[in-house]
Amino acid sequence: PLKKRLPGKGVALLAYLAVTGLSCSREALAGLLWGNMPDTAARTNLRVTLNRLPLPLRSFLDIDHHAIALKLDEVDLDVWVLETAVSGNTAAWQTAVSLYHSDFLDGLTIPDAPAYEEWALMQRERLRLLVIDLLQRLAAEALERQAYNDGIAYARRSLAMDNWREEAHRLLMRLLALAGRRSDALAQFEVCRRLLAENLGVAPTVETRD
Repeated sequence: PLKKRLPGKGVALLAYLAVTGLSCSREALAGLLWGNMPDTAARTNLRVTLNRLPLPLRSFLDIDHHAIALKLDEVDLDVWVLETAVSGNTAAWQTAVSLYHSDFLDGLTIPDAPAYEEWALMQRERLRLLVIDLLQRLAAEALERQAYNDGIAYARRSLAMDNWREEAHRLLMRLLALAGRRSDALAQFEVCRRLLAENLGVAPTVETRD
């Protein structure tokens, strides 16, 4: 929702402060988002961006002449839920994956801020990998309790995010077979075999073929 109401760099600024949890100097933030400009112009742009934030949002920021920080004790962040879920239980995993609807700041690009773009790309990949890991944990847990349809849904979602993971194909094949869907399991093997051949130039492992 923020992306529809705020300039891109306003969203980028808030996201950076929230995810890093840091108190950042004005110089650092200006360099991050306007690094292609002279220092004075970059700091002016930072000030203008801050002034354009809606007052309810600015109330969550600690701002002085030298640094800017998010009041972490006054906000909740879905990224935090995801990060802490890794060390949590099945319920925490389920909550975390339910909050993940698309990649981190999907669709937001700041082409004239390469330092920010590099940071955002790293966060995007890091969070994707966390979600994929949680989905595979949930699929494996569903297999153990014989909730095959639940496991199939989790495994399919995992593969939709990264279809090169042979172990994820193997888990889905096992779930389909145990759910009585042998033809679907064999079809999934063919999908796995084709993807591995086309993208990596390798054949499925013995474990997957078995």
